[in-house]
Amino acid sequence: MLSVQKIWTVARYEIKTLLRSWFFRIFATLVILFLTFFNVLFFAQAFEPMEWMMRGIPSFIPYFNILLLNVAQAVIALFLASDFLKRDRKANTTEVIYMRSMSNSDYILGKSAGLLSVFLGLNILFFLIVALIHIIFTDVPFQIFPYAAYLLFVSLPTLIFIFGLSFFTMSLIRNQAVTFILLLGYFAVSLIVLNYKYNAAFDAVAFFLPLAYSDFVGFADLHSILLQRLGYFCLGFGLIWTSILMFKRLPQSRAMTMVARLCAIVFLAAGILSFTLYLGDVHQSRSQRAEMVSLNDAYQHLPTVHVRSYSIDLAHEGHRIHANVDMQLENTTTESISEIVFSLNPGLTLESMQWNQNIVSFDRDWHLIRITPLQPLSCEERATLSVSYSGHIDNDACYLSVPEEKRTELNDLR
Repeated sequence: MLSVQKIWTVARYEIKTLLRSWFFRIFATLVILFLTFFNVLFFAQAFEPMEWMMRGIPSFIPYFNILLLNVAQAVIALFLASDFLKRDRKANTTEVIYMRSMSNSDYILGKSAGLLSVFLGLNILFFLIVALIHIIFTDVPFQIFPYAAYLLFVSLPTLIFIFGLSFFTMSLIRNQAVTFILLLGYFAVSLIVLNYKYNAAFDAVAFFLPLAYSDFVGFADLHSILLQRLGYFCLGFGLIWTSILMFKRLPQSRAMTMVARLCAIVFLAAGILSFTLYLGDVHQSRSQRAEMVSLNDAYQHLPTVHVRSYSIDLAHEGHRIHANVDMQLENTTTESISEIVFSLNPGLTLESMQWNQNIVSFDRDWHLIRITPLQPLSCEERATLSVSYSGHIDNDACYLSVPEEKRTELNDLR
């Protein structure tokens, strides 16, 4: 079975090898200096005050930095992860490891843990520098949660996926140059061509996901974010276990070979399921908006009442809201109105409705609520409508007037 001691031995040896690599040292130094310069330029207010876009949301500073860092470290992670087989054979850096009795699972998982430790260490070191600039040089409130959340949601799934994909491709092709070019081309296509298409399903580095965090409402769409990042995390682990099965070394343990097969199947299936649910949610939200727009078009010919005044008593109950609304209505048209149509977000449950202090029946279809008063509302007649509802806002139902192609466009930082 798996040996934590052997995994840690391989990981520790890999960490030492990487930290002694001048390639990694130069890369890490350049990335830290380059990104620190950008932080001083944009956030330290050395030349002019920060723009409100950068100050309005406290998470913008770590978010801006994790996007740049994640793209930069993805390239070097591709090279170092695909280099492990070539380096092992050419430089004989693992003779001291190969001579030990251990399973291929211990070896590959140790290699992965070593690579992950070095890159996460680089992330943490860089975030410490960013946090110091954030606290000392800016007037933006500092919050620790966005820093931890971006490490967990952005860096970790990206690194795991890159390691797994690199190990698998290198084990399959067994040529580092070809592997590096293929994987670099894949990530270039995903960023430049596919980018935000299919709701950024192909965005492994989370560059196009809506990850701006607000201390008031949190993440914009946490469910979709978790599904997308979990998909890449599971696919990465599944490919790591698949690479264990393809590794050209005596497996040492038949039981661990069966465990590796089971883990590869489970993680790959979990990744595929996550993306299936993710794309299913995308399709469902688009279908819902299309149906709601169609309903709007079907009822646009009906005369509407004028809302003279209204009052809202709203209470927050955790992630839900509860509201009581009183409206003063008037028929400003030249004809009587026998059916009145209102709109309410479909995430909210309508609890009661009173017309002139009398309970009135209603029909609801998605967001549209149709009320049939006991008597039609004649010209210039007034009435009162009291409504109670509760629930949470369904974001997919917002901005129906915005075309679908416009909703999926990138937002310019202007």
